[in-house]
Formats: sequence, C-alpha cells, structure tokens
Amino acid sequence: MRVDSQNHGFLESCSVNKSLVKQDKYRSRTLKLMNFKQIGRNYYDENSKENFCDNRLEAWRGYVTSVLPYEHSLTLCSDICHKLLRLETAYDIIMRRCEKSLQDKYIREEVSKELVGLIVFTRYNNKTYRVDAINWDQSPRDTFKKSDGSEITFVEYYMQQYNQIITDLDQPLLVSQGRWRKGQKNTPHEPVLLIPQLCYPTGLSDELRQKSKDMSKLTKFMQLYPWERKNELEAFINKIRVNRTAQNELQRWSLRFDTNCLPISGRILRDVKIFQRDVSFGIGPQPADWMRESRSTPLLTVKSLSHWVLLHPREHGNNAQSLLRSLRKVTPTMGITVGQANMYEVNEDPSSYISTLRKCVTSHTNMVVCILPDSEKYRYDEIKKFLCIHCPVPSQCVVAETLMSGNTLLTITTKIAQQMNCKMGGALWKVETAALDSWFRNVQQQPDSVVVYRDGVGDGQLQALLDHEIPQLVSHLRKHHGFPSQLAQFLRDDMFIHGVGVLSEEAGDRLLEEVLVHLVHIHCDTHSTPTVPA
Repeated sequence: MRVDSQNHGFLESCSVNKSLVKQDKYRSRTLKLMNFKQIGRNYYDENSKENFCDNRLEAWRGYVTSVLPYEHSLTLCSDICHKLLRLETAYDIIMRRCEKSLQDKYIREEVSKELVGLIVFTRYNNKTYRVDAINWDQSPRDTFKKSDGSEITFVEYYMQQYNQIITDLDQPLLVSQGRWRKGQKNTPHEPVLLIPQLCYPTGLSDELRQKSKDMSKLTKFMQLYPWERKNELEAFINKIRVNRTAQNELQRWSLRFDTNCLPISGRILRDVKIFQRDVSFGIGPQPADWMRESRSTPLLTVKSLSHWVLLHPREHGNNAQSLLRSLRKVTPTMGITVGQANMYEVNEDPSSYISTLRKCVTSHTNMVVCILPDSEKYRYDEIKKFLCIHCPVPSQCVVAETLMSGNTLLTITTKIAQQMNCKMGGALWKVETAALDSWFRNVQQQPDSVVVYRDGVGDGQLQALLDHEIPQLVSHLRKHHGFPSQLAQFLRDDMFIHGVGVLSEEAGDRLLEEVLVHLVHIHCDTHSTPTVPA
C-alpha cells in the first residue's frame, strides 16, 4: 500500500533512516489511536477475536506492519497475523494438577513440566513473557523494591498499578528471565516475577490439538486464501480511513494511505513432473499435493526395513502395535519390505532408552524407531545424540499421541515410512532438473553455464556465504570439472512462490523461477510445494 506525503520539505530535511523512523512512529501512533492492542511488534484488533474449543481459546486477528521505501515512494507493508490466547490462566493449570496429585513432590514436577517453556500473556499490560521457572518459595504476600527504593507487596502493587485483585495469596510465582535490549547486555538484569492468576498461556495445548473439529474451524479462520487476505488488508486500511481520530493524526503530518494495494506482476509456471520408480505424474498448482500418487506406486529407490528395533514405553504397547499394523498396510504399494521388528519396553526417562539401545543395537541394525510418551525436548535430544554420535544408526522418533489419530493414522504412517526410507539411503522421487555430474555422464562435456540456487540466506548470513560457501564452490568446480575461477555474477533476489514473482518478464528470470520450483519439490518430508514465505 503506497503512503503519500505532501510534506516534502520535512522528508528532504531528514536522512532516509530518520525519515523512516519518524514515518514508522506515526504508523504506530495511528494504530494505538484506533485502540489496537500492541503485543510484541504487532497490533491486534480485539474486536475481531473469535472463540474456539468450547470458549476455551481466543483467536485475535492482527497486522504485521512497517513503512519502507519502494522505488520512488514510501509503502505500508502489511500482512495478517494471529495470536492464540487460552481463556484459562496459569493458576487454573496449577490447581488442576493439584486436584490430580496428592503428593506435593509430584505436583511440583507436573506443574513445572506443563508451565515451564510456555509463553504467557498478561492482559493488564498487553505483554508476553516466557516462563523459565516457578518459584515455590515466594507468594503474592512477599515484597519487592520499587524504582524509588520503597517496598511493596505484590498484592498491593497490582491493585494500585493495574486495579487487579489477587484472590489466592498462597500461589507460587512464575519466573521469567526476560531479554536484554540491544546495547543493554551489560546492564544489571533481574528476572520478572509474575502472578499465575494474571497470566494467560498462549498457543495450543496438547489437549486442544486433539479436538479435530475445532482445529479445522481454527485453521479456516487463520489460513486465508490470497483473495481473503487481500480483502482483509483492504478492510484494515479502510478502518484507518474512516476513523476520524486516526485521520486527524495522519493529516497533522500530511500523510495519506492509498486506497488500493500495489499491483505486482506474476505468472503461473508450468506443471512439475514427479518421477518414481515405474511411473511419473504431473503436479499442477491446484492442488500442489501428490500424497495419494506417491503412496500408491513404488518409490524411486527403496531400502528394506529388514533389521530394525522398536522401543516403546510400557503403557504405549498398543500404540506400538498400531504402528506395526499400519506400516504393513501402507508399505507394500510403495515397494518397502518390512521385516519383523525387535520390540523392547522401556521406561519414560532417557537413561532407560539409551541403556536398552546399548544392548539391542547391533552392526546389522538398519533402523531404530522410538515411540516417545510426549514431546519433551531433553529426552529426544539425548536419544538422537546417542544414535548420531555414540552409536551411529538411522533413527525415527514418534510421539505416542501422533499414533492415536484414528482416521489419519494411515496418512501419518505413510509419512513415517517415507522418512525412514530416506534416512536409510533411499529416495522418494526425482524431478527434471539435472545436476552437474549427471550432465557430464550423459553429454560427456561440460555445460556452458551452471546455476546454483542457495535458499534461505538471511541478511546476517550473507557475509559468511561470500567468505566460505562461494570459495568452496569455486574450488570444487575448478578441481573436479575444470571450470575457470571466474564463474558467474552472483545475484541476490527475493522470490515468493505462489504469491509474488520476480518483477520481470525476461526469459532468464522465468527459467530461474522454474528451477527454483523444481528444487522445492525435493523435500523428503512433504508431499506439497512449500510456499515462500511459509
């Protein structure tokens, strides 16, 4: 969206950076005047929120906005974002755990497992915090020092500052280490103590994720089609245009938003052909998914699951059997042979998994499958570290909850089988994009030019790429293929798949886009074309 400014003298008197800072400041002030809630860097319209999961979850629609120069004018760059807020508090979670467990030791362990690592939202100041620990030795009755040196209890402070009444004076306090701002890392840094009763967890809990009907409604609300996204952004701009307070603020600085989005040229590329062992099939833009085709025909290169080990917690034996049955259903059509698994029961702690793996993994083992009771990162990291460093063998970890999906179990098992096939050295499919070695084997001479596509390079990685990756590439081509040291001109470009194309109709740009689209089809863990940005 173009931003028009009639105050040219003001813009000319400022440097570009100062001008952008001021324009961005006016944008933020305008959104605040419209009563949008600022959470982090984004602004959310509380009036557009919707409830899901039997009124246990709120979804707020918001806007990512920034003012940036584009060609000869300023533009408002905007996108839709969402914030998920649970309607239960951290205190509710603590009390629910207290009702289930009778021993204080286990209560604290269970509460810490559920709360530590969560991002919580405090409505009294519209801020988010990460829960890093729980202080069981302090309560709202305790005091802390204010900036003027005086002491005050948490109860009194929240009443005076935010008009918040704390009802349970014995609840523990949540600890958030917070973050340093740029340039302030050497300043004294104290953790932030939070009241559980005033903290609302963000995001989805494991329990809410299991509600498939509610999840489908939430997905429909959050994942907008391009035309829906465009309509939402135009409605957002219209809200600014009809809001008298916002317009008065913009007119003070002679600013005005255009009524229409900037037109950008794009094109639909030709279909990509996917090759498996015996068949090939074209994938068009609608829908860009080939799950059904890939699982009903033999894969490109198949590795047999002959000597493999399956570890599972004692209480998840049924899930292990479900996985075995599903594997035997989906693998024959893909050409994968599944042998008899060596199954072992383990406890939930990482040491039990590792001690069992030491005993059962041999030089003939070609795959280890571990069913995990939950998605705890520490357990997963310890298992992967052992199987990558101390006992190198391909491995696949599956959370037990994933195997309870009912109707989608066969689809999930198909993805698991295909990932295991890749980890053992197999290949799912290929596309019509020849690599340098393949070209030389078939043509017996070097090509005139080589295109290297490097995906996902952020601004902070550019110098490392120039200093390390490009010299390695040049050295390899010169050593193994006889290319001269001056290979090509290195270009950097931003490209958006299915949304925005490179702004040119030159044949070279079209070819580069087609190469890019071919390359993004070779992800071993997805049957669809990833969009950029995702």
